[in-house]
Amino acid sequence: MVLFAICWSGGNAGGDTADSEIRGEEDCHLRHSALRCFLLAYGFPAAFRILWGRGAFGMRAGAGRDDPGLGAHLPVVNEHRGLALGICMAATGLSVIVASPIITLLVSRVSLRFSFLVEGAFIFLAAAVVWTVLRSRPDCLHTEPIGAHHVEAAKSYAPRNAPARLSFFMMLGILIFGMPGNNLYSYISALYQSTGFGAMEASWLLSVFGIALTAGKCIYGQIADKMGTYRSSWILYILAALGTGLCCLARNGNFAVAAAGVILMGLGLAVTTVSISMYAAGAATEEAYPATVTKYQVLSTLGALLFGVVPGATADRTGDYVLAFVIMLILTIAGAVIVQTAYHAIGKENRKLTEGRL
Repeated sequence: MVLFAICWSGGNAGGDTADSEIRGEEDCHLRHSALRCFLLAYGFPAAFRILWGRGAFGMRAGAGRDDPGLGAHLPVVNEHRGLALGICMAATGLSVIVASPIITLLVSRVSLRFSFLVEGAFIFLAAAVVWTVLRSRPDCLHTEPIGAHHVEAAKSYAPRNAPARLSFFMMLGILIFGMPGNNLYSYISALYQSTGFGAMEASWLLSVFGIALTAGKCIYGQIADKMGTYRSSWILYILAALGTGLCCLARNGNFAVAAAGVILMGLGLAVTTVSISMYAAGAATEEAYPATVTKYQVLSTLGALLFGVVPGATADRTGDYVLAFVIMLILTIAGAVIVQTAYHAIGKENRKLTEGRL
């Protein structure tokens, strides 16, 4: 774990460098290469496979995360960038839904080692496709961005970087919301099985949550294009809070309430990943955007790591995960209020600066 933490930190620094110094397709290829090394390391039966496998995974976790998807769409589209981002992020969720049963089948029918080898080989092929097809900007292929040509890309970014005080509260809110935002889905099955639901019922609820999350990412991007980041984010935060609140009623055994809870929560938790790019674009200049996205993503992930032991610890004391969901509901509301208040204040400062230049 120490090696993983060291490499994870190194991956963060390397991710910033990759985002700002090299082309998008090379950045994605390096990230895929690190993950491929990790998977192959766990597959080969060598004495040191755990050491260098964890190291490669740490580098991948630190450098990769969601950064290519969060930023790569910006030069490609001139209009409906929120929708483009939502579709991009929804594809990652869809891949999890498709890949999970396949990997489970490989583990049960063959072995865990074989599943890692297959994953590594598949990612090698995916990286080759990315390296061959993906380019940093449309003009690399002598084409134009999708959408109206009169829309300037610079308008997608803030006229200046956010003041230090407001930037601090933005980061604090993202850290706090990252605690429940990245942990809630992991404990859906445990919550309902610990409160008397059957294994198949819990599995069905988890699948419904995944579908709702995928849909929520597309819907969020669409309404963000029409209403703006601030208002659209409030809608999803409210949905996430309502859904988590219904999940807190798991002890009543009502399956309809449970289904409504996971659907609302899935729709709302799309804000966890998709909003990172939008917040960064509103709080940073074009030059500072890649580093800001990385910083926000690291804080969100750090929140998940810091809070990761809490649900299990509370379940040991109470016998189920209801209290853990109550705590995550409180953190969801607190994180949303802090980050939205700071983002709104940053928007006011940006508007004042823009009006002063006119």
